[in-house]
Amino acid sequence: MTTTVSPPTAVRSRRPTVIAAGLVGGICVASALIDPAGGPRLCPFKAMTGLDCPLCGATRAAHQLFRGNVIGALDFNAVFVLAAPVLIWIAVAVLRQGLGDRTARVPHVNRSTVIALVTAVLVFTVVRNLGVAPFNWLSSTT
Repeated sequence: MTTTVSPPTAVRSRRPTVIAAGLVGGICVASALIDPAGGPRLCPFKAMTGLDCPLCGATRAAHQLFRGNVIGALDFNAVFVLAAPVLIWIAVAVLRQGLGDRTARVPHVNRSTVIALVTAVLVFTVVRNLGVAPFNWLSSTT
């Protein structure tokens, strides 16, 4: 009689975290290697309205960041570039927690912070679509 031994629960529960990290890493490598500037528009909001959504230009900005061109990235999506360090910090903390690191802490966000962030993103979206100086540089087009 043979018995099969299943992996311990702790190892089994890490698989989704490792898979997610691999997917994100793969997307980052693809974004660094492939220049999306000449590619098709991916934003359904821009396709329907002709206006930039809060994330319009983020893929091209990420490509510029991976290439070390911070000024070029700011030209595509300033809010994404400013938020990238915080997003990376949170992603690393979530990954560390998912891999079992009990010392990793994901920041707690309270309601007033969420309201302030949503308001800032909405203001950014409106201002970047005004198309008037000095705000026209916030548009996702170069």
